[in-house]
Amino acid sequence: MVQNRKLRRVTDLFVKGTTVDLSGDGTELVFVRKPNAFERGEAEMDGRAARQLRMATLEREGNDRASTIEMAAARLSDEDLLEGSLTQERNRAYLLAIDDVKTDEVWFERMEMLERTDQRIRDGAVLTEEEQVEFNTVNGEYMDAVNGFHEQRMADLRAERAGESHEDLVKAYVTVWIELEGVATFEEERWTTLMYFAVRDCVGKVPKGGSVADVDHTKCTHPRLLDTKKDVRELPDELRDMIEPVLREQMMTQAEAGNSAAPTSSSGSSGQHDAEEESQASTPKAG
Repeated sequence: MVQNRKLRRVTDLFVKGTTVDLSGDGTELVFVRKPNAFERGEAEMDGRAARQLRMATLEREGNDRASTIEMAAARLSDEDLLEGSLTQERNRAYLLAIDDVKTDEVWFERMEMLERTDQRIRDGAVLTEEEQVEFNTVNGEYMDAVNGFHEQRMADLRAERAGESHEDLVKAYVTVWIELEGVATFEEERWTTLMYFAVRDCVGKVPKGGSVADVDHTKCTHPRLLDTKKDVRELPDELRDMIEPVLREQMMTQAEAGNSAAPTSSSGSSGQHDAEEESQASTPKAG
């Protein structure tokens, strides 16, 4: 047991992470450590459970909030309902476009190369300059292919819904709204769990005249700073705003970092693998 604890302490010294200066003067630091595969899996499960409960609650007949949204949507014009539902469908259509590319036989082997290369880079592999150029080129072509399938899906959806009745348009709008409420809940719960695992105590200090990049972590064991996930929920917004962007950047793959063509959301980040998770719910405006 003692040997295992020592191994854990030594291993933690080499875990990749980012030092964040909370005080601005180098005296109060935290270490944001990228969650491992097990921790990311638990965050996904928490997010799915929260989303399922949220959607089931809103879909229950007589739910006050869903009824209010439906009444507000019913007062919108057919054109507003169509545009509103299509706007909310953009991220879901993008996910389906990604699946379209993955199942396209032209892209089968190239997708394996992109995905495994991303994993190899995370595992410490270093590409040659020529390989890096090729990887970036293929990733750009992949994004072009996804965008092409996405545009086609949106055009097909517009044509399909253009002939629907007002009642059907209202129903479609509310259905999409409920789904995006579930997505927003998934996002919040997932990141709560990720931050619980990622935020670590740090006893290091910024050296005089130095920066957080110069902190000596040899005396740090980086234990979890937060005892429970409830602690994450109670963090001040200002603190979360300092930590969450650092964690998001750590978890972004190289392919996602170059993905500027994906539909954006109010949370400010959308990548090829997590476009759904980055969607935000919106409510219809009463006419």
